[in-house]
Amino acid sequence: MAAAASLERSFVELSGTERERPRHFREFTVCGVGTGNALIGTVKYSESAGGFYYEESGKLFSVTRNRFIHWKTFGDTLELMEESLDINLLNNAVRLKFQNCSLLPAGVHISETQNHVIILVLTNQTVHRLLLPHPSRMYSSELVTESQMQSIFTDIGKVDFRDPCNYQLIPAVPGLSPNPTTSAAWLSNGGEALFALPSASGGIFVLKLPPYDIPGMVSVVELKQSSVMQRLLIGWMPTAIRGDPGPSDRPLSLAAHCVEHDAFIFALCQDHKLRMWSYKDQMCLMAADVLEYVPVNKGLRLTAGTGHKLRLAHSPSMGLYLGIYMHAPKRGQFEKLPEGPIPPSTPKFAYGKVAMKKLKTVEEALNVLCPAGPIKSLYPLTFIKVKQYFGFVLYRTTLPQDCSNPTPLSSPLNGVHDRAYVSVDGVPQGILARDHVIILNITGKAGATLDLLVENMGRVNYGHYINDFKGLVSNLTLGGNILMNWMVFPLDTEDAVHSHLGGLDARDAGRHDPAPARSSSNYMLPAFYVGNFSIPSGIPDLPQDTFIQFPGWTKVCVFVDSA
Repeated sequence: MAAAASLERSFVELSGTERERPRHFREFTVCGVGTGNALIGTVKYSESAGGFYYEESGKLFSVTRNRFIHWKTFGDTLELMEESLDINLLNNAVRLKFQNCSLLPAGVHISETQNHVIILVLTNQTVHRLLLPHPSRMYSSELVTESQMQSIFTDIGKVDFRDPCNYQLIPAVPGLSPNPTTSAAWLSNGGEALFALPSASGGIFVLKLPPYDIPGMVSVVELKQSSVMQRLLIGWMPTAIRGDPGPSDRPLSLAAHCVEHDAFIFALCQDHKLRMWSYKDQMCLMAADVLEYVPVNKGLRLTAGTGHKLRLAHSPSMGLYLGIYMHAPKRGQFEKLPEGPIPPSTPKFAYGKVAMKKLKTVEEALNVLCPAGPIKSLYPLTFIKVKQYFGFVLYRTTLPQDCSNPTPLSSPLNGVHDRAYVSVDGVPQGILARDHVIILNITGKAGATLDLLVENMGRVNYGHYINDFKGLVSNLTLGGNILMNWMVFPLDTEDAVHSHLGGLDARDAGRHDPAPARSSSNYMLPAFYVGNFSIPSGIPDLPQDTFIQFPGWTKVCVFVDSA
């Protein structure tokens, strides 16, 4: 029962304070040396929030499976909560109050090492490094099936927040903004904690704490856009890269990405430019004008940015992504069109009934639709894998078992994108449809040909499904067994239609009886029908627009050829 319970998935909703369930926070006060003379409330920042998931959060039977941390800052307070979807975590919510300081917006950065979870915190006066035990060091993996365990925050009261190895005042160095509104932080591969803050002149100050277990010196590096001069900052031992940028170069939002031997710092600046620095080389490597990618930027270029936001995400498989929000006060990406007269409707003409003749089913026309023949694959290939970007693809395999009794053909991961017409040995079976029909009972003998004609019905171009692949994007099962050994036929319908499927002249079609109407409950194999109509002579302004109606038909794609 314990093992079965560990496989169960759930969810938790993170919402605003007014909807959040009551939660017990243990409160701690962080007293910083040298901050006692600061005036409380002189600096006010907006609230911010963020989250962190463990590297093995998706690994079955891992201690950190379905486990994550989320945080919220407001004023002088940082709230940290560790959650799990599988077990109850004890002592999982803490509230830290930083005396005489204000938390910087998004000034919390969480990382994990083999032994620790490390939380880097920036206030307007201080930087902090909190070392907490990693869950894998607190418990053995056999305990993952227990109903509850202690959170990593259980012993946070034992942390010495004033340990000089993990806490420093931000120095009052020339050029550093007195009340920074953005920050970034990261851990180097050597265990150093680095904190980035904007300078008033357009550069970036990076404060470095040595590894927690290695004695070392705290230092500051000032990164600017040009020059290689060095200077000492009072009480510190930094190097500086000097330059003379204008005041509008001041960073509004920072993000950092650490690689093996370097870290890249990205800054979205007041002059609407995205800049990238190399920490190792201490130089600006790139400056890109973001307004070049904004369709409506009239007037923005002359106005200093105020609320731009930069977010960074990295995936080993997908690479590095930067998200940019450009704040344009009292403006949007929509322009109001001037009022004007509505153009009149175009004239229409009724050309009459068109008799249709059935030519061939799709399966019968495969030699014309796919002259190059099929692509063979152990598992189904998406449209893009076979260089088919729209239209139809036919997927063919054989039934590996006898299905004399109705047997479920299933797309368990909703992998039919978007509509599949299913047949066995030319006998229609039904339709599988994305988000609507993912299981269809079919019948047939072992070794019979199973065909699925898959239609691309258009792509989503926004939001979560913007990467909208088409075709069979996941495996199909028959009676619970995965179907394999597919032949994939990309169909060139346009060329086939223009050639009249290999030679039949459309002008001959009018002498045949009309094709019978089909209802949706009387499913027929997809097929090509041909008919013709004439444009009358002697009537001015022809040809004109018209409408096409198919009473009693189910789904139709229309091609109009003037030949």
